Amino acid sequence: MTSSRRRRIGVALFHGVDPAILKYLSNHLPSVFEHFSFIPVDEEIPVQTISPRRSGQFLAHDFLVPLRDVLLRERLDIAVGLTDLDLFVSGLNFVFGLAHPGLRTAVVSLARLDESFYGRPPNVALLERRVLTEVVHEVGHILGLGHCRNPRCVMFFSNSLRDTDLKGPLFCDVCHAHLEQGQ
Repeated sequence: MTSSRRRRIGVALFHGVDPAILKYLSNHLPSVFEHFSFIPVDEEIPVQTISPRRSGQFLAHDFLVPLRDVLLRERLDIAVGLTDLDLFVSGLNFVFGLAHPGLRTAVVSLARLDESFYGRPPNVALLERRVLTEVVHEVGHILGLGHCRNPRCVMFFSNSLRDTDLKGPLFCDVCHAHLEQGQ
């Protein structure tokens, strides 16, 4: 995608997510995505129409269509939603996030990224870094990147929080080069 204008990444909250996370993302996303503008979406997206599918978990795909509406209304290039609900997809027990490149939307769940999910004391700084890592990962998928074999690259598939914490929010040189080619 070649364009002289900066593409717009919008981040929206589903009901229940602390809006302070948007401030953290707005301070850190621009350093990862230099050719993008970060647009916090001011409204919360209601989740009343999204029903649990199994044991209090929610199907991640159900969050993508409401985000497509946000993308179109706000004239965004990419829309990412954050939820505090625990997500899954068919074939996996849970997911930290899910992207749909065709819709240009993604959702990231804070549930399992939060230490309190595991009965440990909350750690806001760690949660923020994990959310940033997962948002960057999902946006990478929307931009055409697959999973990377480098465990330090943000595009490495996270099977666990340990994987997420190890990789952090930055692209390896190979994935960064692929992104630059697509800009």
